[in-house]
Amino acid sequence: MNINLEFYKVFYYCAKNLSFSKAAEELFVTQSSVSQTIKKLEGQMEVILFHRTGKSISLTKEGALLFTYIEKAFNIIKSGEQNIENMKSLDKGEIHIGASDTLTKYYLMAGIKKFYSLYPKIKIHLTNRSSPENVKMVENNSADFSIININPDLNYKNVSIEKLWTSKNIFVYSPKAYTFDDKAITLSELNQYPLITLEENSTSRQVITAYLKAKKVYLNFDFEFGTTSLIIEMALAGIGVAYVSKDAVADLINKKMLQTINIVESIPPIDIGLVINKDFPLSLASHKFIDLIKTL
Repeated sequence: MNINLEFYKVFYYCAKNLSFSKAAEELFVTQSSVSQTIKKLEGQMEVILFHRTGKSISLTKEGALLFTYIEKAFNIIKSGEQNIENMKSLDKGEIHIGASDTLTKYYLMAGIKKFYSLYPKIKIHLTNRSSPENVKMVENNSADFSIININPDLNYKNVSIEKLWTSKNIFVYSPKAYTFDDKAITLSELNQYPLITLEENSTSRQVITAYLKAKKVYLNFDFEFGTTSLIIEMALAGIGVAYVSKDAVADLINKKMLQTINIVESIPPIDIGLVINKDFPLSLASHKFIDLIKTL
């Protein structure tokens, strides 16, 4: 049956009130219109839905059965409407974010804390992946948006990218393990030492690799790890020289637990950006979160 859903709406109000006149009042239509609609519904369903006794009505067995389903449907619709209103007022909802552990710690954590203090009923789901993986999460809608290190050599054709911040990667070492003069050294000279970096699929590694290739410089990275925290631990242990985000080691440098190597060449900075899916609108909660982190 292909029944006009408006007929079910009229039926719901009639069954709820057991009165055509009250249903007409709530629907802002005439009683005659309500009566005609119910007759059409009964005709299409080929059943009698109401017993009519003078001015009073009651549900038939078929009408009572139909009402159990129609009532559930209307309650679901009302619940959906209420949830939409809650989301509009940020009393309910959730955000799915993709970001690396480093970007989360040094760029997002303050925003997450602030957002939670303002909107404690919004759930935040955070997935730590590499920047390329976080782009894919946005593409397949498993993340509302992601924060990534932008690779200038890539064409992010399926998503929209907005630059938010700029980061710098540096070479650091433990003064307990090595001694470097204040004199600047070239990148090639770093090959005298064990070098530690992120895995090849990371954006920061791809950016430095492209830069080295353009400069015709070869660096032999001896240790590759999936997280910045492991790289830092290796550097602190004196295992080698680490290529790492300056933001991630700033505190350790201030405490003189790690020191920076003065490099002759100018290593390119890395832009940090927001990734969203161009084909799917963001929720109000996501917009609020993004607006918030832009102010921090």
